[in-house]
Amino acid sequence: ADRYGKQLHVEDLWVKQCGNSHTGSFKDLGMTVLVSVVKQMMADNPNKIRVSIRHVALHKGSDYVVALLEASRKQGKYWQTLEAVLATQERWAINHAVEPELVRQAIAGVGLNMEQLAADMKAPEIEQRATLDRIEAAQLKVTKTPEYFVNGRQMQTFGRQQLQRLVADEIAK
Repeated sequence: ADRYGKQLHVEDLWVKQCGNSHTGSFKDLGMTVLVSVVKQMMADNPNKIRVSIRHVALHKGSDYVVALLEASRKQGKYWQTLEAVLATQERWAINHAVEPELVRQAIAGVGLNMEQLAADMKAPEIEQRATLDRIEAAQLKVTKTPEYFVNGRQMQTFGRQQLQRLVADEIAK
């Protein structure tokens, strides 16, 4: 997330994303916001916004998806893997439980070396990143995903306009 944030020149907006499918405002504020609304805010405010994503594994088996995503960084395919995972979550997240084989099928087209990915998922630094995200989530009292913070301020109600207003308020400071 940090590398991508630097590429996009985005300050301190974070998106808590669990990777399970949600409906209504939860789904609307997943990657849709990151890809469209946040990109537009970034274009409107060059060099003032940075995106950082933290993974919080709140559902059964979502720790598998977190490890898979973090391991995909080692092959330079994090964003492609994240997009594939989010685009197909209704196929592999069944009753809020992850089906690992279905996740692997969902990312087959990303171009990852799957044997290397499986080995990397077991690397100590992958668990360390996940642990740091869990600690941070506990400190921030994150109980659901996605959850949005702007410069440490939690978005109180979900919606595109609320996010845009929170970011605009921070930029104006």
